Amino acid sequence: FCLSYTELSQRYKMFGLGRARVPLARVGTKVYTSSTALPSQGLLSQASRLIEKNPFGTQLVLCTFKTSCCDVMAQTCIEGKSFKDIDWRRNSIYTAFGFLYLGGAQYFVYVHGFKKLFNPAVVEKFGNQTIRQKLTNLPGIKSLFGQTLVDIGIHQPLMYLPSFYVVKEFMQAVNEVGTGEKGEYGSAKSITDFSFVEIANNAINKYIPNALQDNIVMSSFWAPFNMIAFSIPTHLRMPAIHSMALIWTTFLSAYKSGYLTVESIEAEIVGLPDERKDTVISTSARQTDNSRTDS
Repeated sequence: FCLSYTELSQRYKMFGLGRARVPLARVGTKVYTSSTALPSQGLLSQASRLIEKNPFGTQLVLCTFKTSCCDVMAQTCIEGKSFKDIDWRRNSIYTAFGFLYLGGAQYFVYVHGFKKLFNPAVVEKFGNQTIRQKLTNLPGIKSLFGQTLVDIGIHQPLMYLPSFYVVKEFMQAVNEVGTGEKGEYGSAKSITDFSFVEIANNAINKYIPNALQDNIVMSSFWAPFNMIAFSIPTHLRMPAIHSMALIWTTFLSAYKSGYLTVESIEAEIVGLPDERKDTVISTSARQTDNSRTDS
């Protein structure tokens, strides 16, 4: 016959066994009771405690690994390269960017910088409300639009993209120095032949002509999502942004490599025949290669 949980607990106490330890599951030869956590629960709780104890270090590692993987996915899944043909120099750029900016600087922008610009109490309350409650919370709505505008109007054009170009330029210099390759840095014997200011200046000079198009593309992607990310509970904000960044970083890698261009994306949306799409993509890729040679 079967006994209920309550009846079984009472019988344990009747026989002087103190606190009931009712068997709940058996894994191998070990019995897990009501006061013993299952292995999966233990691992999840340990991971949660680790993230809570060291949020910066945890997301720093995750961002570095994630950004590197996104570039590998862009090269293999989008551009069709085999694993042996992966451009690891290019991958080093995204790995460094993931570590230095996405995992490092961006954490302080979103977690600490935005707290100083926007009332944390308003942001916290708005994030925990239902959709119906959000619609009547005017201070929360103002904060939502304010955070979105600051992100795409200040953070993105003045911090994110310039940092990307600087990291890209620096890693290009590191990879080319001493190789004798054609370019700005191939003939140099050591990276110390160039100052950081000189490298950063070269990066900004490359960013400025592309700034308008890069920001339009990035804003088109992030502005709608930011409206969601900045309206959910604050402890879910960074996980949500990092999750969406999986798609963005993969796209960014293919876009900045020249494989994907605005013209090729428009061709896909408009629905050009396959042979015309191929012409647009190949022409854009050649233009990108020529601009790199000229630079």
